[in-house]
Amino acid sequence: MTTTTPAPVTIATTAPAQTPIPAPIGEALLSPEAAWEIRWGFTLTDAPQVFSGLPREAYDELPGWNASLLKVVLSQTPAHAWAEFINPDREITEDAGQFLIGNLFHCRLLEPELFDQRYLVLPPNAPKRPTAKQLEGPKPRKDGSINTETVAYANWRDAMAREGWWRSFLAEHPGADTAQNVSDKDLALGDALAGAVLAHPVLGPRFADTPENRAGNELTLTWLDALTGARCKARLDAVRFLGDRLWIGDLKSAMDAGPGPDHFGQAAAKFFYVLSAAWYRDAAQTCRAGVERVLGLPEGALILAPKGYEFEWIAAEKAHPRPEFIGRYILSDEQAELGRRMARRALDMAVQADASGWWPGYDSAAQPLELPGYAYQRMERLAEVGA
Repeated sequence: MTTTTPAPVTIATTAPAQTPIPAPIGEALLSPEAAWEIRWGFTLTDAPQVFSGLPREAYDELPGWNASLLKVVLSQTPAHAWAEFINPDREITEDAGQFLIGNLFHCRLLEPELFDQRYLVLPPNAPKRPTAKQLEGPKPRKDGSINTETVAYANWRDAMAREGWWRSFLAEHPGADTAQNVSDKDLALGDALAGAVLAHPVLGPRFADTPENRAGNELTLTWLDALTGARCKARLDAVRFLGDRLWIGDLKSAMDAGPGPDHFGQAAAKFFYVLSAAWYRDAAQTCRAGVERVLGLPEGALILAPKGYEFEWIAAEKAHPRPEFIGRYILSDEQAELGRRMARRALDMAVQADASGWWPGYDSAAQPLELPGYAYQRMERLAEVGA
């Protein structure tokens, strides 16, 4: 691990307004960094920077490559990463169910003061909100009349009824149109997962609602990559100084939090957790002077820490939201090096694609079909005589 002194760090410890400043005329002519500065009221520099209390929306709009995009570059294609993160015409939707629970869990534990601004609990009778396409009326006949006996007509009437319910509900609940709607069931699960961490004998004190802990929650880090000059960014769930090391905790709401390659390890492999973990750990090291100041540490404390940096996944099991079903897993040095190499390759691919304007997808040539090994075994059994 290198111990060279990083460049000066800019720190923001007070969050700007939750609503960004309206974009001025001509903003499209500004650089992404300048446009972000105008919208959110901060200044970006070429030096590593740490922002404490930056809203999630501001982080999402902050220019720079992050671990989520890099994982898509490697696990799918650069074209998928462009479509999901960069395409200006991409459809922004509310989080899917599996991400909603994780976000409720995070907000309840790390940013409880923002919970009521972000989420609104729906009554039990709340219908699913219709999409714009569902609200499109059925096509008329040639004579202009509508066939009211079709399934399409029935579905449209149902969508219109649901839309009427939502219009009344939003009129009675100011601000509900900007908050994400959640059910009592989802809210209860998010609360239970957060409560399980707080009740954990080791983790509880690290996540207790104290000024020291709060300072290290949801830190935004940004820096320029030394090899490409590209702006990079990361958002760390929890950062604590334990006296002999910097501890970075990454919260996961898991279907299976158990140890072993067939349990939490399976999800970690599928979603390239080692890439994001290595990215976060290296980000903290690059921006360590700013992290020291945010945590109230003396200058050089992290350089002198004998055990350096420790990254831990905290997997809370959704089916059993209790402290005894929380799995704790440490990123090994070998895994960190692997994740670092994966991140480097993905970053180089993203930077190259961005510079050329061409984000490659699938090969245009026909490819040999590859089947999983277990599929061959099953088909061989079925093909045997007498099977």
